[in-house]
Amino acid sequence: MKRKPPAQNVRRVRAIDGNSRFAIVNKCGRTVQCESFQEYKLVLLLERDPEVQDYLSQPETLSFHTEHGRAATYTPDFQVWTVSGDIALHEVTLASRRSQTNQQREAAAQRICAERGWQYVVHTETDLPTGSEFANLQLLFGFRAGCFADAAIMSHLPDVLPGNTPTSLTAVVNQLQTLTGREPAQIMPTLLHQLWHGQLQTDWQQMLFQDAAPVAAARIWREG
Repeated sequence: MKRKPPAQNVRRVRAIDGNSRFAIVNKCGRTVQCESFQEYKLVLLLERDPEVQDYLSQPETLSFHTEHGRAATYTPDFQVWTVSGDIALHEVTLASRRSQTNQQREAAAQRICAERGWQYVVHTETDLPTGSEFANLQLLFGFRAGCFADAAIMSHLPDVLPGNTPTSLTAVVNQLQTLTGREPAQIMPTLLHQLWHGQLQTDWQQMLFQDAAPVAAARIWREG
């Protein structure tokens, strides 16, 4: 028996050319499907973006006619709502797949969104995270929940991280251990939580961890 798609998704993600498929629970408690690693990368960005209020996968099927007059349908990958009230449909594809057929459906989606006062955004691998940035986002995603925000540890961050002063992640942990008496395994989750939510900054092109250990070159800082 076929499983139903998550609530408000018009279909389940499909197996296409051995693609990887994922499902996560987003910041609003909504189950979101990903049909590829590229979609997963976009989801990480949407999840971390404070301007994004909510987002939905496989939101609706659009109907349009091709340049030859044939009826066609197209399901965008995501619908996104922002805190300012804007709405957009987002599509993730590979640059090599933006064929004439894709251009026709993109044009149709642009037109439909314009009629609704929405935006239509297309992403390819050229503008989505890769390498160290993607690895860091995957790591930090697991620490996004509020339970990792230890108030006692956060209260000491101004003491060990003067504004706009990049400091070794390991050095920050060591200093916080001295000030709080907490173990590194208790301190690190709070720092990773702060990085995910943008309260702390880092160079996203530098790996934070490798083989489960902080990278010596990794630096973090507070703005201000």
